[in-house]
Amino acid sequence: MATVVGIFPNNASVSTLLSALSAAGHDVSRAQVISNADVPTEIASTGVQYTWIGDVSRAGGGSGIITGAGGIGVPGLDATSRTEGVIYGDSVNDFLAALNVPDARTDDYAQAVEAGRTVAGLRVDDGAADALRGVFSSSGATVVDVFA
Repeated sequence: MATVVGIFPNNASVSTLLSALSAAGHDVSRAQVISNADVPTEIASTGVQYTWIGDVSRAGGGSGIITGAGGIGVPGLDATSRTEGVIYGDSVNDFLAALNVPDARTDDYAQAVEAGRTVAGLRVDDGAADALRGVFSSSGATVVDVFA
């Protein structure tokens, strides 16, 4: 299995990607997206796995946002009102590891998300990775990588 990962300028480009993937017969509910913006309706309705890093401060420890037990919480957000399939918290590195992004490249992707861009990825059979790379590019990805 390979993972195709792209950096997109915004969620509108990712919405275009998800439509193209669906039209090509891919199960978009297996796609993963991370952004610092709330999940838009057109993306939420696809069933994609959306990770929102939100307004979580990265400036220093002690904020209590991620507990020592590994749980994730956002102050002022009622856990019972969360959108299904959306992960709240500062989980950029965990997200990138799940997409097989190697340690040497995680900073590139994390900085893109923190700068307001959106990262999307999909695991596919090795033989489909090259064709999928083209779908990512034609949907607006500025960077597209394939990781094994």
